[in-house]
Amino acid sequence: MIDSLKIVFPSEDTGVFNEDANIYYNGKKEKIIFKHHTFFPYFESQNVYGKWLNEYPVYVIRGNATVPKDSLLIIEHGVTVKFVDSSSRLIVNGRLLALGEKNDSIIFTKLDSRWGGILFNDSTLSSDSSIISYSKIEYGNGFGVCFNSVSRLRISHSTISNNIANYTAKNNYRGQNAGIVCVNGSPLICNNIITNNSGYAYAKNKLYVTISGGGISCIDSSNPLIPNNTISNNSVVAAPDLFPGGGYGFGGGIYCKNSSPRIIGNMINGNKAGGAGPEGYASGGGICLHISNALILNNTIINNVADYGTIGGNGGGISCCEKSKILNCILWNNFPDQIENSNITDTVMFCSVEGGYPGIGNQSEDPMLDSAGGLKEGSPCINAGCPDISGLPLPKLDLNGNPRIYDGKIDVGAVEFNSTAIIDSNIIKDRIKTKFLISPNPSTHYDDAVNVFYNPSCRGNVILTIYDSMGNEVFTKHKYFNTIIKSHSPVLFAKWYKRNKNNRLVSNGTYLAVLRIFNINGNYESVSKYIGIK
Repeated sequence: MIDSLKIVFPSEDTGVFNEDANIYYNGKKEKIIFKHHTFFPYFESQNVYGKWLNEYPVYVIRGNATVPKDSLLIIEHGVTVKFVDSSSRLIVNGRLLALGEKNDSIIFTKLDSRWGGILFNDSTLSSDSSIISYSKIEYGNGFGVCFNSVSRLRISHSTISNNIANYTAKNNYRGQNAGIVCVNGSPLICNNIITNNSGYAYAKNKLYVTISGGGISCIDSSNPLIPNNTISNNSVVAAPDLFPGGGYGFGGGIYCKNSSPRIIGNMINGNKAGGAGPEGYASGGGICLHISNALILNNTIINNVADYGTIGGNGGGISCCEKSKILNCILWNNFPDQIENSNITDTVMFCSVEGGYPGIGNQSEDPMLDSAGGLKEGSPCINAGCPDISGLPLPKLDLNGNPRIYDGKIDVGAVEFNSTAIIDSNIIKDRIKTKFLISPNPSTHYDDAVNVFYNPSCRGNVILTIYDSMGNEVFTKHKYFNTIIKSHSPVLFAKWYKRNKNNRLVSNGTYLAVLRIFNINGNYESVSKYIGIK
C-alpha cells in the first residue's frame, strides 16, 4: 500500500489528473485510484512559464524556479506559492504578472524554513514590464524581493513582511538587507505595506561589519519612485563580538547609496538602525542617504530610532547629504534627533520638525497627529505645505486614497486633512441629492464598457475623472447641466472603454472614479467610487 506519492511534472506542464492513473511500482504497471486526494504542482530547479491557475491553490518550489528570458509567467489571484528552504527562489529573467485581488491576494511564503525571495534579473527591454499587485511576500531569507537592473516594473498594494537576513562575517563585511532591494534598478514601489523586515550582521575577530536597509534598500544608481507606502517597524542591527571593532547600522526604514529615489507621501514609522562596538555607528532610523540625490516629499517620518548603545546615534528621522531635498514632511518623535546634517538648510523647506530646523516655511509647533499619523483638526500642518506645487511629482491621491490637493493647497505630511472622503452610496445620498452609479462593477475586459450614471440635482458643471492606483488620470468627461433632470433613475453620463489617454487598454486593478459637481453659485461637491477591472 502506498501512503504517499510525489509526482513531478515536466517543466512545461503543471499537469492535470483524472481520478485514476497508471504507474510503475516494483517493476510492474499498476492502476491506482485516487480518493480523498490533494494535488499541488511541484517544481524542482526548473524553468517555469505559462499560467499558474487558482484551481491549484498551492504551488511548491524546491530549488530555483526560473522564468527564462522572453518568457511570461502569470499567477492568478488566490494562489499560494510555498518554497521549501533558503536555497529555493523564484528568479525572473523574463516577465512576471502576479495579479492578486484586494480580497484574494497571492502569497509567496515558506513551506517549512525560510526561502530565498524573488529575484528579478537584468532582462531584455521587451520583457522588462513585470507587475506584482495585491500579493504577500513573507519569510524570505536575505530579502523579500530584489530588482537587479530592472526598471519598468511595478509592485503595488502588496505586503512585504517578516523577511530577514542574518550574517556572520569572518572578514570585514558590508551588506544590504531589506524587504525590497534595488540594485541599479528603478521600479515603481507604491501603495504597499513594508513591515517587520530585519537584518542582523555579526562580526568575528575584532572586525567591522555594516548592515543597511531594513525596509527598502537602493544602491548602485537606483532611481525608484516610492509613493504612498507604509514603512514601519523594520530594523538593521550590526555588532562585533570583540573589542575593538565596530558594527554600523544604516537606514532602518530606507537606505540609499549612489542613487536618486523619489520618496513621496509615505508613512515611515517605528523603524530602527542599530550599531555597537567602540568604533561602531548608527544612522538614519527612518531614512539614510549616502551620496544620493533624493527628493523626500510629503512624508510623515515619526517614532524612528538610530541607536548606538548608550551613546545614541544620529539622524533618528533622516540622515542625508547636501544634494537631497526635503519638502512638506513631518519629522517628529525620532531619536536622538530629527535630521542629521546641519548643512542642508536651503533644501529643507515647509516641514514640521520637532525642536525646529532652519529653512523657509519650517515650523516647530506640535503637528497634532492622531493615532494613525493623520492630522487632527486645528493642526498647524493644514495648508502649510509649499505654496508653489507646480513641477512637483505629487500623486493625485494621498496615502489614504483621498485627493492630495484640496482647494488648491497642500498639507504637510503624508495624509491630507479634510480630503474628500471615499464614501459609499448610502452616505452619498445623504450628503448631496444625487445618484451616481457605475455598471458593471467590477468589470472584466470582456465587457464592452463601464457605464457611469448620474442624476443631477442642480444646474452647473459636472466633471468625471477616473484615476489609476498611482493617481494618474486615465479618463475625463465634462458636461454642463442647464436643467435638473426630474427622474427617479440616474441617466447615462459617460462610457469608459477601459482605455487610458493614450488609447491603450488599462491593466487589471482598482480605479477611482471621482465626480465633481460645481453649481451655478460656485459651490463644490465631490463624490467617489472604486471601479474594479478584472
